[in-house]
Amino acid sequence: TLLYSRNASLASSGIREDTLRQSGRDDTPSEELSSRIVFTEPITVASRIQLEYRLTRSRSASSLRTTNISSGGSGAEDLDPSASSSFEQRYGSHRAGGAFQMQSGKTLLTAGLAIERTSIEGNETFPLIRSSAQTYQTILPSAWLKWDGGTKDMRIRYTAAAVIPSLV
Repeated sequence: TLLYSRNASLASSGIREDTLRQSGRDDTPSEELSSRIVFTEPITVASRIQLEYRLTRSRSASSLRTTNISSGGSGAEDLDPSASSSFEQRYGSHRAGGAFQMQSGKTLLTAGLAIERTSIEGNETFPLIRSSAQTYQTILPSAWLKWDGGTKDMRIRYTAAAVIPSLV
């Protein structure tokens, strides 16, 4: 992607013009992989247990270069590091948990608990070379109550979710 910008302003020394050219890579690939495995086993006629494992991975990158074009007519270009960057981010999450479900008459009750471990890593290669990484652990409870009253049903559900963190 190319972006050209020309700005003119009136200063005490006369008209001042600034021109910049910005180029970015749109072809930088982003990838995401997510998988889930669930195992359910009956304990009694009215109850069962469920075990779950979820894996999520993603990678994204961006690259942007900005050059200032001289207004003196020479057309010389100077790279502007304050408006340029190259960055790659990787995210990975492992989530494991279990739930217990019990049914009694017209009432179905489910209670679950999962632990999620998330890691995020960022690498900047321009204008500075630096990297950072952070790992988070979260406990995620869940509950579900369903009651079948014939003509009217009641469903109450509570789930907790982890938000994808960012590197600051």
